[in-house]
Amino acid sequence: MRLACLLRCILAARLIPWAFGLPPPLAPEIIQPFTPIVPPHCTKTAVIKSMLSHASGDDQIRTTQMNIRIGLQNTACFRLENSTNERDSLFADVLNARGQDQGWLHTLTLSQLEHHHPISQQYEFAIPEVRTSCICECDANSDVCSARTYSFTHCAYSNSTQSLQENCFRTFHPNQADTGCAPGSQSKLCCEVNFTPYQNKSYVAMKLEQPTTFVTFDYVAYDYTAGRWIEKDKNTIRVKVDGQTQWLFLDRWRRLELGVSAGGRASHQLETGMYFAPNNANGGMDELRQQTINEINENNFEKLGWFRKDALGHFTIRNGKVKIQRMHLAKVENCKDQKSQSFLDAHHYVDYNDPENPERFALEAAVGRIYPWIRSARVTDGSGRHVVVRHSEGTNVQVALQLHEETYSLSFVHDFSKIDDFSGTVIVDFKSNRFFNLTVYNATGIIHGTVKKTIDKSSIDEFQ
Repeated sequence: MRLACLLRCILAARLIPWAFGLPPPLAPEIIQPFTPIVPPHCTKTAVIKSMLSHASGDDQIRTTQMNIRIGLQNTACFRLENSTNERDSLFADVLNARGQDQGWLHTLTLSQLEHHHPISQQYEFAIPEVRTSCICECDANSDVCSARTYSFTHCAYSNSTQSLQENCFRTFHPNQADTGCAPGSQSKLCCEVNFTPYQNKSYVAMKLEQPTTFVTFDYVAYDYTAGRWIEKDKNTIRVKVDGQTQWLFLDRWRRLELGVSAGGRASHQLETGMYFAPNNANGGMDELRQQTINEINENNFEKLGWFRKDALGHFTIRNGKVKIQRMHLAKVENCKDQKSQSFLDAHHYVDYNDPENPERFALEAAVGRIYPWIRSARVTDGSGRHVVVRHSEGTNVQVALQLHEETYSLSFVHDFSKIDDFSGTVIVDFKSNRFFNLTVYNATGIIHGTVKKTIDKSSIDEFQ
């Protein structure tokens, strides 16, 4: 008799959940790490509760929805509480098995906010290093330096193949001073202007368009057992939040459903326009930079990007034979001594002939160093079709949580922020910039602080 009762209880516990479509008894299926697990800090969250009704024939289904707003790197925490005490004795064991997760701590963290900017224009360029060599001729009839041999033409090479990373153009400058020549004569100056990529470095210019916004949520369910936390369930969800609300299930039992929407434009965003990134030795690109730069159909020598790579992989100057003749300025100092001065009417180049001040360019810092809200900004895929901007701060994201379980309800919890001690140091660098280095001890939560202009506590003057 006792054996029959025992078998009946076992069958009820194992078969009844299957028969009614219920999940099996919960088990710790997550592999636990060796180091102690500490749940994230639970942020205080304002919750708006709503009740959704759905009629299907004669049946009416009611679903509870919790609406919250969550910021980047913040965590919303909640528990499942039993909302009814009505239990049939026949199913008591089954309900107890399903209720094991009632004390679990469920955490939802907005871990990442990304903007994916499509690239509509792209080309490769370099900073040109310019080497100039000139010859002066006093004889007006000499063909060594003449318009025929030096106007609107390339330099003469010993072979017919131009170097892959070299451009050389000839320029002709007539009617020069007669210094060093016979009185009353006019000298003429012929130059060769050679362009090569400075330090063999190259850059990729790109035009960014309006971005698409993605957010990443980390969901973990914890159980506190035998004096330590254990992970019972976890999931990482990446959602596109532009457009309509996206709905996905959080847990593996498909009871918690997450709805995400942006609720408007993010507080920070890179504007559309031209940017560039240095190529690195590993074949990828470094962090994104913003500076005045030529678009793909421009050829302005006042902007970056006028010395670019062509379809054959050669760095060249578009219409260089004509452009260089116009932008290269030169004058004779003494024709007999072959002394002359040479100038280039352009920006963003290196003058090899001026060792004291060769660099005529300055590159802006990466946008991640200029804008504190950017954690990183770079081209991530090998095809170079998108720039991914990862945020370090951002506006709140609208989140809706639905619990598809009639016997349970959601109860939100939060932790108090605390701090044991802190120390601060004011650091002054070599440019007289002042930085405040704050160190906190045994702290958790969110710290809000202001830097005031005076030690007077009643003062309302603050630095922006």
